[in-house]
Amino acid sequence: MNTPDPQIIPPKDAHLSIGVLVAQSPPRTAWGEPQWRPHSVVLGGVAFAPWTELRREDDTTIWYAGEFPIALFVAETVTYRMNLAEPVPAVYVVLRRDPSLPAPGIVVRHVTVSPGEAEAYSVDGEHVVEKVPMPEALMAWLGDYVRAYHVEETFKKRKRTRIDPNKGFAKGAEGNEYGASFAQKENNG
Repeated sequence: MNTPDPQIIPPKDAHLSIGVLVAQSPPRTAWGEPQWRPHSVVLGGVAFAPWTELRREDDTTIWYAGEFPIALFVAETVTYRMNLAEPVPAVYVVLRRDPSLPAPGIVVRHVTVSPGEAEAYSVDGEHVVEKVPMPEALMAWLGDYVRAYHVEETFKKRKRTRIDPNKGFAKGAEGNEYGASFAQKENNG
């Protein structure tokens, strides 16, 4: 693994703000609700207010949802490496419908570059989790972070402990503060 240039090493608690663009498509049926999905992300500050309509493409409307932070953690470098190894590295955007909010009633809950974090949001069925292509500058920043803080861990096989059936298996084994087990009492008379 290449050693990063000390002048560009990101801090361990690195943060970056990115703008999120969301696409709104018409309902699939006459009774359905509009479909919302992440469209893309942009780096840097954008001069639009959150939920500004940017453009229309055929029957799809592209909205600027706002600016959101991406935080990096040293413990997640393995998943960042997996992301960067993909043919198209991605940013994962997590959306959730919230009818209590004013229109459009959609919330960007989280933005991450960790596939593991994204998967955690996808298991409940309440969130829309999709990946969008990662901008080149973000790939470089993430690559610098991984090169600076990733530590390869070697696999260590644990040695099995032998179990003596005469001594018991759990609580109550001889030498344990709970006293002898039922099997020990029965065997010893």
